[in-house]
Amino acid sequence: MQKVNPYLFDEYGNFLAEIPAHIVKACSHAGDCLADVEYWQNKLNFVCPRQLAINYLQEFGAWEDLQTVDDITINQRVLWIACGEIKESGEWFGLIN
Repeated sequence: MQKVNPYLFDEYGNFLAEIPAHIVKACSHAGDCLADVEYWQNKLNFVCPRQLAINYLQEFGAWEDLQTVDDITINQRVLWIACGEIKESGEWFGLIN
């Protein structure tokens, strides 16, 4: 189990940091970007509060395994979505529905 990075999220799931543009680009390009997301999740120590992340990801309805998948996968999925949101809208507020 990964320890939540206290510099990234508050207790409500608000994102307290900024994802640099080059990371957004690396994690949101066309095609398979899993290797990039894996690299940057580890490098940034992008670790979310698990239950808030699960609640957030459930809103997308794309994954059936959220209760059983490991923390690293949860964090990578959140980072991937965050980078996509930033690419499309210029901002991401965090694990807030």
